[in-house]
Amino acid sequence: MVEDAPRFADIERSVAERLRHAVFVAHNARIDWKLLTRYIPNPEVLAVLDTMRLSRKLSPGLTRHRLPDLVRHYGLDEAVKVLSGAAEHHALHDAVGAALAFVRMAEEFRSGKATLSELKRICGIETGGVIQESLF
Repeated sequence: MVEDAPRFADIERSVAERLRHAVFVAHNARIDWKLLTRYIPNPEVLAVLDTMRLSRKLSPGLTRHRLPDLVRHYGLDEAVKVLSGAAEHHALHDAVGAALAFVRMAEEFRSGKATLSELKRICGIETGGVIQESLF
């Protein structure tokens, strides 16, 4: 699948610029963040938020908090398929699923009036030196 993809070194600058002053959201974010920072040592993000940690806080009654479980819980299966055009566990499918689930959970969290500081406290991972600003 990646045979014709550009080398990361060729897109590193573009990726770093897109991340600049963004909120990085991922499911089990520690894994993605660790991999990303291997190639971009100090991305200038506002925060790194983990949808799995947020799910555990908002929906403690769920037996599992894997991304597919979260997507099903919020009834997002079809939307993720249509928007990503990819199968479960492919990067685009998982990115779209995490993004849509995050939006649903952020809407639930304090009735949509969350600050980035509050979300970072609940579901952020430590990255050192991230900026705290309002998200909503």
